[in-house]
Amino acid sequence: MEKIYWAIGQIGIHRPKIVKNLVNYAFEDLQNECPAIRENALFALGRTGRADINLVKDRIIEIINLYKDDNAKVRMSMIWACENIANSRADLFEPYIKIFEEMLDDVDERYVKKEIPEIFRVIGKYSPELVKQSLEKLKGKLNDKNKVMRIHINGAIKVIEKNLQYKNKRNFT
Repeated sequence: MEKIYWAIGQIGIHRPKIVKNLVNYAFEDLQNECPAIRENALFALGRTGRADINLVKDRIIEIINLYKDDNAKVRMSMIWACENIANSRADLFEPYIKIFEEMLDDVDERYVKKEIPEIFRVIGKYSPELVKQSLEKLKGKLNDKNKVMRIHINGAIKVIEKNLQYKNKRNFT
């Protein structure tokens, strides 16, 4: 089943109308007992939602709720799905910034800590004002023992600060 969701994601990013009738099944399988199915259902939702935001925008909370999943790969896939969707509508994630901030302290070094800074970078690219308040927390993680996390956090901070400056300059001219 997980391979089917992978295929749906591959099709959904380019031709979302073809897979739109399968999106509800992917949302249902976010509760599947098999972590690989949850992980790949998130992949399908993220890619399809990036291509056609209307297919997922009213159900973002169902994706976000996997932030507390027992499986680290599922939590990472939740972040990745959110990044994809945020490329279309970063503002949809405003209510969940605090959850993403909490995930900066996730215990998983292999998957979650490497990916969580990226949601801040993506949101910061399109709506930096939404993650401006997260800069202090991000800067506090620049000394984290996870090297990849530190590199990604540094990138996120640069994107957020650059886009905040750009928006401020545009507002004054």
